[in-house]
Amino acid sequence: MQSAKELILKNKAACSFIKENKINIDENLIPLFSYVTKSSKCASCKGLDECSQVVRGKSPVLEEALGHVEVAFESCKYLEEYEKEVSKRSNLKTISCTFEGFNFENVEVNQARGQVLSKIKSVLTSFKEGVTPKGMYLYGKYGCGKSYLLAFLAKRLSDGGKKVIFAYYPDLVRQVKSSIGAGKLESIVDELKEVDCLFLDDFGGEQNSEFIRDEVLGAVLQDRMMNNLFTCISSNISKELLVDHISNGNKEIDLVKASRIFERIKTLMEFIELDDKNYR
Repeated sequence: MQSAKELILKNKAACSFIKENKINIDENLIPLFSYVTKSSKCASCKGLDECSQVVRGKSPVLEEALGHVEVAFESCKYLEEYEKEVSKRSNLKTISCTFEGFNFENVEVNQARGQVLSKIKSVLTSFKEGVTPKGMYLYGKYGCGKSYLLAFLAKRLSDGGKKVIFAYYPDLVRQVKSSIGAGKLESIVDELKEVDCLFLDDFGGEQNSEFIRDEVLGAVLQDRMMNNLFTCISSNISKELLVDHISNGNKEIDLVKASRIFERIKTLMEFIELDDKNYR
């Protein structure tokens, strides 16, 4: 049976550490042997599910202080990968929708999507350069891929460290209305105002009301415009019909308020029409 010292001298990492720090093996036999024993558990590990360390995902490392050796622990590559993935997920909040079933690895590229994909590329480049670009008001017929393309962009932004909310707008409106009685309206609206990147999906599919238009949508867009925060909307409603939809009537005051919201949208976003096939 090999002695503790022999096992230590067979460990490349331990030997390098001993040589670099001029360590006396006999005086530090216990911590060195502890390191070799614990590090051997990591040698053939294939992932966190197989981890046999006392603290999951923590690998032993050697440290030296005035000739004395100590064994410390740091996150292994598998734990770091896991923590990065958890961090990415925490950056993305979805409201009444899910990205499950979306294949973001192979985005279909065609002529109809050219302008949208070019805009997505431009947005990602701008953020990498530290510049907040204009968002998109992406409109087109039902099923042509508007939600998917905005979801792809939202996922890329959240993976890059941005805090993102992606909300199915008709359900968001219902949640906002129900939050009034529960005293949660202000916190919901504040979150929509302040998040790094806001995506409102299927705008126009909601039951419109003056309160939602003036106190929620208008307030959120105003704050985001003032603070230059990235915002995107998808809709079946074209740019030309948008004011009529927002006004929800023919009263002059409604048209004025709708025009103000239209101007906020125009300031925050580029109008892009997607005229692609029906993917559903």
